Amino acid sequence: DVDSLIDHLAPALIPKTFGALVRARTGGNPLFVTALLDQLDESGEADPARIDQLDLPETVLAVIERRVANLDPAAREVLEVAAVVGLEFETGLVAKATGLASSRFADVLDEIDDAGIAHPGDGGTYVFAHALVRDALYHSLGPARRASVHNQIATLLEHGHADGHSGHIGRPSQ
Repeated sequence: DVDSLIDHLAPALIPKTFGALVRARTGGNPLFVTALLDQLDESGEADPARIDQLDLPETVLAVIERRVANLDPAAREVLEVAAVVGLEFETGLVAKATGLASSRFADVLDEIDDAGIAHPGDGGTYVFAHALVRDALYHSLGPARRASVHNQIATLLEHGHADGHSGHIGRPSQ
């Protein structure tokens, strides 16, 4: 459990204050929790606001990259677009942005789910398994690609092309 890891690895931190923040950032994954706590411990600060500002540790990036590298290239593209949308993303919007046929897109979503990278949410959404996974994918995009996807998503939203309606499409990482 996250609070136990915090007590063991960073006793100076207060579990009641940090447990929920660390759990939200890492999805409770012990490797991710440990890597995040190591960074907080090295900085000598226990500022809750810093949790979202920490760089992703190389060990975490390597684990995520290996998991994503084994996926079909179309799955990687879907994940990159989804990472720009947010921690939770509407599948209709991402499908339109990638241009994949609906049957192919469904196969890709199944592959992503089977790999444990993102899972079905409510009402036609998917949710990244961990905020760190979303962050790693987002930061793996070059600046030009990231800007291009942002513009593409904005255009789709502006014209109400997310499953035929406008509205709340994604939730940014926390």
